[in-house]
Amino acid sequence: MKKLLMGLFVFGILSFSFQANAYTLNDLFLQIKSLQKEVSQLQMKLKGTAFITDLPVLEVLDAINVDQTSAIIGVNVTSLGTPAATSLLKIYYGTTPHPTVNYVTHSQSLSVTAYQYKISSLSCGTKYYFYGMIDSTYSTDGTFTTYQCTGWVNPDIPVVTNPSTTSLTSNSVTINGTISSTVPVIKSSICFKKGSENYGCVPTSTPAISAFSFDLPGLVPNTTYSYFISVNNNLGYMGNSAEKTFTTLSSNSYDPSDPNNKPANYLSPKVEISSASLSSTSNTATVAGVVTDLGSIGSISERG
Repeated sequence: MKKLLMGLFVFGILSFSFQANAYTLNDLFLQIKSLQKEVSQLQMKLKGTAFITDLPVLEVLDAINVDQTSAIIGVNVTSLGTPAATSLLKIYYGTTPHPTVNYVTHSQSLSVTAYQYKISSLSCGTKYYFYGMIDSTYSTDGTFTTYQCTGWVNPDIPVVTNPSTTSLTSNSVTINGTISSTVPVIKSSICFKKGSENYGCVPTSTPAISAFSFDLPGLVPNTTYSYFISVNNNLGYMGNSAEKTFTTLSSNSYDPSDPNNKPANYLSPKVEISSASLSSTSNTATVAGVVTDLGSIGSISERG
């Protein structure tokens, strides 16, 4: 259509050039008005035919998972137009309205759906603008503001507190903690290591958002372990507890807090009285004894 209109325009100019001496300036103006009328009539005839296209339609989505330096932005493509657009979808973002420098792109074939992308390396405490564009058609600007640079804690990250151990034996332990999250938890793990080894994580059954407990078997006797609890929620955020340590018991010892958990070969310490009375009065006496065997524990923590 552009070529046709340009041809008409050039034709009009050529006509004028051949008759320039015959027409006054007013006549030239009338010629131009006449040509404009013909172009307008031609446009009306073409309206509704295949030469007129429907443009793509894009709607900006609200930014999500915004923190100090990143966010997820996107647009919803509700129509690809007629004929269907095949160009790249670009989502521009920046600190000024309708930015034109930084963008993410969808390079595959387009469809009528929502497109979302995570952008990083943003500045904290800053307002950003973003919009989607296909060909020369674009959505309106959306906005979001990254969180302040200091003193801010992301409320969407799950929190794991009170890591502790119970039921300690020579080869197992129970890990406990408390989980809080604004949304459901989808994954949890116990991460542990010996000495300077790298952490290894064992997935657990997905806990409720409350008290957490998990049995950890297969440990080495008389060994110090470091551990922490790791939790993921359905927003894609991960939270970890503080790092703690525990030391497994020797193979022939037991957890004193559980006297029913003594191994079959457990040996109690032995003590003998060395003197019935070293000194005495009418109502007091001093006695003495000797520990002759430390037993399975190998040390004495209390005596009396």
